Formats: sequence, structure tokens, C-alpha cells
Amino acid sequence: MKKLLLLASASLLLTATYLSAEEWINPSKEACTKNGGKLSRSGACYAKWDDAKRICSAMDAALPTLDELKSALDSCGGKFDDYKMHKDDPAFQSCSKKKGFDVSRHYWSSTKGQADGYSMAVRFANGYDYMNKNDKTSSVNCVKAITP
Repeated sequence: MKKLLLLASASLLLTATYLSAEEWINPSKEACTKNGGKLSRSGACYAKWDDAKRICSAMDAALPTLDELKSALDSCGGKFDDYKMHKDDPAFQSCSKKKGFDVSRHYWSSTKGQADGYSMAVRFANGYDYMNKNDKTSSVNCVKAITP
């Protein structure tokens, strides 16, 4: 039993290390529009889920997992499922902006939902994660692992 617990602890340590070694990338206009996405008036890329994966791939990056999005939110001092918690928090907004996130947007994750045709998304304003239908649009922010 002790060996199993040690292995589980080492696995958690590796996961935490991986999540902290990342670079967040906002899709370029070209990568967004050439791969099925659209730009908002503010220049943010939004797309359907399959297109979001292609957009990130075109940026030599990946659509983040739900855990990676939650890690980004957490690293800025955000909380999960806290209605309007981040609305008036300038430190959180500043940190999120440095990572390329707009607090008012919903972001796709690569994590599939429990129902067919759905994937998980995160709303940065309050840390809610939810299943979004793959043919709906959400914002796209890509992640790239940084190798030492």
C-alpha cells in the first residue's frame, strides 16, 4: 500500500510540474480565420470546438485541457464556481490578461464532455466549467509546453 501511495504522489508532482511549464498563445488572425474561426471586434478568436483544435495546431500548440485552463485560472488567484467573483478583481484581470485571457469570455478546452457532441469550456468571469455543444462557438486560447 505504501508503494502505491508514493507512486500516486510522484504522479501528482509530475502533473503540477507540467502545468506550470506552459506558454499561452492567442491565435493569430491568419491561423484563426484560415482554420474556421472568426475574430471578434476586439480581435479575439472564437470558433467551434473542432475548428479550435485546428487553430491551435496551426499555431504549433494545443487546445488546453480542462485542468490546464483551471490551472491558469488558479495561478492568477481565481476560484471556481464563484458567481461574479472575478468581475471586480483587478489583480486577477491583470494576471489573466498577461496569459492572453479576457475575463469576460468562455474558453474551449480539449476535454470532451460526458455526452456525445459536447466538450468542456470555462468561463473566466466566475470559474464555471460546463459542457458546451461542439457546434457552438467559444473563445480560443492555445497552450504550448515549454521544454527546458
